[in-house]
Amino acid sequence: MPLDVARAAVAVAHANHQIAFAHPSNLEGVRIAMDAGVDVLAHAPDTVDGVNDALLAQVVAHHMSMIPTLKLFSGEDAIARVRAIVLKFHQPGGPLIFGTDTGFSTDYDLTEEYRQLLRP
Repeated sequence: MPLDVARAAVAVAHANHQIAFAHPSNLEGVRIAMDAGVDVLAHAPDTVDGVNDALLAQVVAHHMSMIPTLKLFSGEDAIARVRAIVLKFHQPGGPLIFGTDTGFSTDYDLTEEYRQLLRP
């Protein structure tokens, strides 16, 4: 999503006393969400290239929260790196919110989400 569109969406949400969520898939999505003033990342990015400690520190400094939604990515090769992003976001104080993509997925069992959250 272009930054100007994301900023406009966030402005409308905030003007209506709502929080703004983003579904970033990659480095660019995280940057746009941060620069637009998004409040919550609806999941960690699953394309992890370039998502580093410095960027995650900036996201935390912008007072953003994250819903890890690790179950969504548990079958992917990059799951260990996605878990590492969640941990590196949370360690310096990035707030995590528990949630799932149960509307997207028809599997409502939370076991895998908890299992992934417990793994290093």
